[in-house]
Amino acid sequence: MRLCVFAPLRFPILSTFYKFPYSCRALGVVQWVENRLDYRIEIDLTFLKPLTAARDAALDVLFPIRCLDCGAFGRFVCDDCIEALPKLERPFCGLCASPGVDGVCERCRQFPPAADSIRSPYLYERGTAVYRAISMLKYGGVRSAARDMGDWLAAFIAARRAPGFDVIAAVPSHRSRVRRRGYAQASLIAAALAERIGKPLDADALERIVNAPSQLETKSRDERRRNVQGGFAARSDFGGKRVLLVDDLVTTGATMSACAESLKSAGSTAVFGLSVARVGADGEA
Repeated sequence: MRLCVFAPLRFPILSTFYKFPYSCRALGVVQWVENRLDYRIEIDLTFLKPLTAARDAALDVLFPIRCLDCGAFGRFVCDDCIEALPKLERPFCGLCASPGVDGVCERCRQFPPAADSIRSPYLYERGTAVYRAISMLKYGGVRSAARDMGDWLAAFIAARRAPGFDVIAAVPSHRSRVRRRGYAQASLIAAALAERIGKPLDADALERIVNAPSQLETKSRDERRRNVQGGFAARSDFGGKRVLLVDDLVTTGATMSACAESLKSAGSTAVFGLSVARVGADGEA
């Protein structure tokens, strides 16, 4: 928990209610204010962590979470509806997980990725609950959605023969985006996953040193690859370590590969990418 000195508010609360009718849980006064400010002066107050739990419990009562599909109370996607989410199933590329490919896709043969593999439990399809949940986390200030996503990834790992890894890291956001959003969404997911499965988290593993456009704004795989080249730097020594690299969304795998290249330059022996969702084979959401 942090004590923050806030700059002026930027968005009216009613517009958030209008855009995200099921996100009331995240619109408690403390969280809503913290997530919508341009600049913050942060003071570490981890010794007040029990108050955060009490605040969250109060917000659960005042602004309960509702399922994005059926509206049931309790989670962003309830246990019944999560089974209906579009899953990334074989065949897919063994390296970048591009759907509909047996073996290794042509792009990965032409430009071998630095990541040893990428996997995602779900497909990023417009209008689905996973699409709305990621949008709420990335653009709506609903940071509490990251906890559910951490649970989804933990269940995905438990259900499969996941490769062994030593530490969890997150794909970083550029500091300017963190300032606007109030947090880095992949870091929240990675922290939730690490807590759920009991693995160490390196919260400062990587830094995004180039503020490139979002991968969803690019038009081709070649443009996405060039968009993130040289955009990351490792901030820790990963000598001999196998890293699980976490993100909310994979478009083509170019960002994961650029991060993996930096991690391996810092000594990592293997990097396995894991995201909540994967964009379809054509790169369109």
